[in-house]
Amino acid sequence: MNSFQFKEGSSELLASCGTLWELFISNQAESAGEMSVGVEEYIRSLRDDGLLQKTQDGKLQVQLVFVDDEEEPIGFCVTSLTKERVGEVEALFVLDRYQGNKLGGQLFQTALAWMEREGATEQRLVVAVGNERVFDFYAKYGFFPGYSTLFRVT
Repeated sequence: MNSFQFKEGSSELLASCGTLWELFISNQAESAGEMSVGVEEYIRSLRDDGLLQKTQDGKLQVQLVFVDDEEEPIGFCVTSLTKERVGEVEALFVLDRYQGNKLGGQLFQTALAWMEREGATEQRLVVAVGNERVFDFYAKYGFFPGYSTLFRVT
């Protein structure tokens, strides 16, 4: 049986998400159909300094999960809090082979608790088109679709 360890920090841990970010981007883009290029560009811009800019006057929480004594993480969660006190789960990802171990739920619950401790007046997340299968997961924590943003594909 696997043993899982969690590590929590801030922007200093973003670089540790490198390989997982790429898998997260691929996963999201594959599900997005006609919007795959737009989804991929958005996530890349978020990762490439977008998070640090977004939280310049706010805060950032990065969580990593490791299995046994491995050095590379098998999952991550990135959460931001703006100076306006808006908390957002920016990314949540666990490798397929470790899903079913409730790791995503643990990461998400920790993110929610962090937003509450930090005084978030609003908590939100964005689900990319094509990834609606995660709605049931987020509904367990009180998150439901609020509106859709449509983009023109040219």
